[in-house]
Amino acid sequence: MSIKTPIEWCDSTVNPAPCCTGCEELYPDHCYAAAMSRRFAGKNPGYPKSFTTPTLFSDRIAKAARWSDLTGKKRPDKPWLDGRPRVIFLNDMGDPFAPFKRKAWEPATHWLHDELPFIEHSPHIWMLLTKWPDRFAAFAKAAVPLPHNLWGGTSVTSPDNEWRIGELLRIDLAVRFLSLEPLLGAVDIGMSTATCECCERWPSRWVRLEGAVRSDVPHSPMVAKRGIYRASSNKHGALSVSTPSGLLGIKPGEFDCLPKIDGVFVGGESGPGARPCKIEDVRTVVGQCRAAETRCFVKQLGAYPLLTGMCDDNSMKLDGHLRVSPEPEMGGFRVHFNDPKGGDPAEWPEDLRIREFPQSLIPSPESRIPRNLVDA
Repeated sequence: MSIKTPIEWCDSTVNPAPCCTGCEELYPDHCYAAAMSRRFAGKNPGYPKSFTTPTLFSDRIAKAARWSDLTGKKRPDKPWLDGRPRVIFLNDMGDPFAPFKRKAWEPATHWLHDELPFIEHSPHIWMLLTKWPDRFAAFAKAAVPLPHNLWGGTSVTSPDNEWRIGELLRIDLAVRFLSLEPLLGAVDIGMSTATCECCERWPSRWVRLEGAVRSDVPHSPMVAKRGIYRASSNKHGALSVSTPSGLLGIKPGEFDCLPKIDGVFVGGESGPGARPCKIEDVRTVVGQCRAAETRCFVKQLGAYPLLTGMCDDNSMKLDGHLRVSPEPEMGGFRVHFNDPKGGDPAEWPEDLRIREFPQSLIPSPESRIPRNLVDA
């Protein structure tokens, strides 16, 4: 719990439940929160005895809600937050929707229910990030409507967990965001839809089929089952979804289009043992955000930034020289920044020097999900 944090995209952090059951980051031992917990467990009363044991510090949100309002204030070291309410990263040292084996931590009886009034009546923005957006959706269904100043996000690090985006988009939130950190592979966030001027532009390529959809072709085996899909889009905006038999075109009336993401935060991994982050993968994310008119925040390029292909990015020359070393097994060149976590935008390619914060705070009609999707 800290009223001031070095995390670039927020002002403060608060950790009422600094614990988690583990995810793809914990088991390969790349979880900074687990490492901190192991370091201080049993020594510092502000930490749980075990990172994987559900532990609640029930007074922390109420205390943070009384912190001073920063609306209208400048942040010299974080100008992208200028004028905004205080931005609080809620539970950055754990995941409130991790599947603990304890009834009080299940979505319908979750401890966060009792904290929502403190959040709602505070002047702050509270950003909650989870790797279990499906469980967040179950919680939200029981707690609808969620406070407009509780923003929800999910972590996506590689194509293996892109499914989380569709689950997040089911939740009725004023603002939805993605954390692509650490970015470990090329990710398709499913926001950009190529279309001509005369055709409808969907808010995203994430769709929900309320029932099975079959091909119009007689005797075709193609069928898409009920569920959430990231659709493909052609140049006219027509959507199709993947089936075991190939791509199946879907027509308006056969699907509900889920809303767009409001902001994307992307960055490479830092610290000892950091895994590679391909600079081109970061650039691809930025391009998707630009095409979808979604705000993008490049936090850092990581301790192991990798240039793939030819080493000819002239915008990354330091003192007239591009500081790289060949990484033949990775198919590229490792870039050596002065900043150990690759967090100084002055060292990046110019097109990646982007730090935009989600703009919306009060929910607009187009950002709210139709009730039939909330109840589904």
